Amino acid sequence: ELFFRSKSNMEESLQQEALLRHLLLKRTSTAEDEYTYTFLLGSRLFQSPDEILNKLCTACHAMTSTIEPGFDAKQRLVMVLHDWVQHFPTDFKNKQTRASLSEVVEQLQNQDENLSELCSQVMGSLSQHTVVQESYERQLSDSDLEHELQKTVNYRKSRDAMISVLLAIRDATDVNEMAQQMCIIEMEFLKHVGADEFLQMFAADASQSKTNLGACVRWFNRLSRLVGTIILMCRKRKHARHVITMFARIANRCFELSNFNSAMAILSGLSLGSVTRLKKTWNKLKLSELHQLQNAFDPTNNFQQYRSIHSSRVKALHPMTSFDDDEGVMVPFLVLLVKDVYFLNHAIPTVQSDGTINFEKLRKLAEILRPLESWKKMSSSYPKKDELHSFLLHSPVLEDSDLYLLSYKREAPTNRFEKQQLKTLKFAQEMKKRQETMASKSLRRKTF
Repeated sequence: ELFFRSKSNMEESLQQEALLRHLLLKRTSTAEDEYTYTFLLGSRLFQSPDEILNKLCTACHAMTSTIEPGFDAKQRLVMVLHDWVQHFPTDFKNKQTRASLSEVVEQLQNQDENLSELCSQVMGSLSQHTVVQESYERQLSDSDLEHELQKTVNYRKSRDAMISVLLAIRDATDVNEMAQQMCIIEMEFLKHVGADEFLQMFAADASQSKTNLGACVRWFNRLSRLVGTIILMCRKRKHARHVITMFARIANRCFELSNFNSAMAILSGLSLGSVTRLKKTWNKLKLSELHQLQNAFDPTNNFQQYRSIHSSRVKALHPMTSFDDDEGVMVPFLVLLVKDVYFLNHAIPTVQSDGTINFEKLRKLAEILRPLESWKKMSSSYPKKDELHSFLLHSPVLEDSDLYLLSYKREAPTNRFEKQQLKTLKFAQEMKKRQETMASKSLRRKTF
């Protein structure tokens, strides 16, 4: 019989049957909760949810007649299913898997009326998540449509309004207000992200654009380009310097609020080549906030400085009994989290050559990703400012090629490389215009 052991002496590799058997053994300890989460998270690396569900039912049936009297394998199965839909509801997004779950729950409910309430909770929890997720996907779809519409708008029409938002930021109160809006947006994105998405996003059939994690990545890229867009929109250098200064202070405030993702996104925007090449703009700026951020996100030794700061902030949250504080926001640098999961997943095989499962690998993955469950539940008392919210989410942003074209308008090329780059960009822009004109004429002919 398999006994659950502490992390220090956990066997590294175990047979699937032993893992499933332990999952159904009755326990009440925190360690057992960790085991359930670890198994359910990592199981997708070696079997589909439908296959795991089938094997769980088979194991439950076998244990009913072999385990000592008093052990209720069916009750334990329902409890595991309840944990499963709580932590990883998207495993049942597939109609076939959802139908299989519904069938299993119905059979258990018919066999033991004492399980009726718990069985109802399983399907009720899954239905509630489905409603929330479908609503969120509609919001994302509407937002994507808004972004496409913004691409058709001449940025010059929005330029003055966008610049004025940053020029209106003058003191620490204004900076804090903008940083708080970024925290609200980040938490809205983060609370929909499932830990399982980090493992699935590198699958051959994965579509990043359709995942909640993909939405977080798009927001990160959008915020970075928004920073670059507004800076390069400024025709006056004093305005550009003010915008750069304010964004540096906003990023620093985000960092103080433990919104590391927005802080890094802004830093990425300030570090765009199209922005950093503006020597005449930067030469009069001395920003201690920017230097602090650059040091904090120094990639040396695999972002050692950031990891140390993040770890200390997480430890400081542990004594808290409530997450309703302003300081109760924790948004990690998600791209680095993705990178950590990717390298761990690809550096260590899940299934050993002898067919056993490397449970130590699964435990390490869970160790990285489970804290997300706590961070997603945090909330703050920051008041939502609809105007700033809309500004951050829906203002038009330029692509990299357009940012460079605008950059060369602000400051002319100074070397052979920049001059050649400008020629290439102008040629590409001209070809794009011709193609759009030809497509428009073709459409008119078909119409008439």
